[in-house]
Amino acid sequence: MTHLIRLKKMINMAINMEWINTSPFKNYKIKIRHEEKAFITNSLKNIN
Repeated sequence: MTHLIRLKKMINMAINMEWINTSPFKNYKIKIRHEEKAFITNSLKNIN
């Protein structure tokens, strides 16, 4: 997802420099999901 955020910043910069007229991201909202990651430390103790 961070690639889309960087691309959107570059598109906005191009609009400000008048290289392009309209933004393709005009009606698009980037949604970032933060999920909690599970650790596998207990499973590794059982393997050894």
